[in-house]
Amino acid sequence: MTTHRQGLAAAAERQREGNPLFTGVVHVSTDALRAVYGNDSSRSFARALAHVRNGRIESLGDWLSQLQRIEGCATLPSLPKTGLD
Repeated sequence: MTTHRQGLAAAAERQREGNPLFTGVVHVSTDALRAVYGNDSSRSFARALAHVRNGRIESLGDWLSQLQRIEGCATLPSLPKTGLD
C-alpha cells in the first residue's frame, strides 16, 4: 500500500528516459506536511523532506506565486498569507 508521503517522494523521483517525468511536484502545504509527519523517521518521509528542501516538492502558494511572476499571468488573484507556508 502506497502512503501519501511515499507518493510524494515517488512523484518527485519518477523518470522517463532518464529525465524527470514532472518539472515539479506541488503539495497544498509543505509546512503542514512537516507538521503532520515531522516525527516520522521513515525512509519515504526523509526522501519527501529532502525534495521539499531542494525545491523538487513545493507548496501550492509558492507555485502560484511563481505563476504570477510569469509574463501574462498578472491577472491571477493574490493569495492571502496563511502563515503556514
